[in-house]
Amino acid sequence: MTLWRILLVATAAEAALLGGLMGLLSLGGEWNAWLDVVNQFAPFWTAIALVGGVAAWACLARGAQRTAVAAFAAIGIVVGGARVAPDLALGFAGVVQSPPRHGSAPLRVMTFNVWSNNPDPAAALRTIAAASPDVVDLQEYSENFHSQDKAMQTLYPHRAVCPSDVQSDVEIYTRLPLLAQGCVIVDPSHRLDDPLHFVWIRVVAPDGKTATVVTTHMVWPFPPGPQERELISLAEQLRPLPSDELVLTGDFNLTPWSAAMGRLDRRLAPLSRRSHALFSWPIYLKPGIRAPFAILPIDQVFAGRAWRTVLVRPLPRSSSDHYPVLVTLYR
Repeated sequence: MTLWRILLVATAAEAALLGGLMGLLSLGGEWNAWLDVVNQFAPFWTAIALVGGVAAWACLARGAQRTAVAAFAAIGIVVGGARVAPDLALGFAGVVQSPPRHGSAPLRVMTFNVWSNNPDPAAALRTIAAASPDVVDLQEYSENFHSQDKAMQTLYPHRAVCPSDVQSDVEIYTRLPLLAQGCVIVDPSHRLDDPLHFVWIRVVAPDGKTATVVTTHMVWPFPPGPQERELISLAEQLRPLPSDELVLTGDFNLTPWSAAMGRLDRRLAPLSRRSHALFSWPIYLKPGIRAPFAILPIDQVFAGRAWRTVLVRPLPRSSSDHYPVLVTLYR
């Protein structure tokens, strides 16, 4: 066997074994939040198991060694496939849930993490203006983006923010008639060093009925404890708001194939998630250096039972490290 063939066989076998090992570890994600981090990257180790398994099967001679490597690869393929296939199928099948009724007036909401390190906030503003949504939900709206406050308020005269004494990076802008607004501390017991907040507005939607829109920005899933507490508290704090007319968006730092997202889906019921396999981050590795494509779908959209989804889609790349996401809903 030549050196190149030996290296090929070894690499294929290692990929198959790695994919299988990740699949086994991911099973513990239902009970252990650290192991659930493995689930966040399920499409990647599933693909590694598939490629490694096929290559090893082709390169290895028939026998116990090939059977063992193939079995490990199969674990990764089956476990990972079961995790990612449902959401990928919904995403790839198309995001149109229901065509709007004739004469209906849709509500268009943009959710956009504008990035605290954004090198060109004005470009992000141009992206918002070009999309012209009814409501703009912003995350990481930090000091860097405040240079655009005046321009944003020209486009969208109404906004919801947290009080100045509350450290928050989420804001909502709208041009719709504003009925009420608020800022809610998601972790009122202060178990977190930097408690999560969300802002909300109640508006008269284009169809003449009321709509409640909420946006938030969650911490990363590792270390896992803070995010899990945020997920529990978020569901609790949303209950006083009218669920049927509710639209919840934000940067959840959570992928659809994680066990944590599954728990959140159940906790937020009767809200349902309308974003599926919507790969939105990162599109810049750092300011000025583009990533070839987004690898994680962490920007999510939920809506109440009254809403039908017409479209959920990423908008063209802007100066943020997240794609902006536009959702169109009607009743």
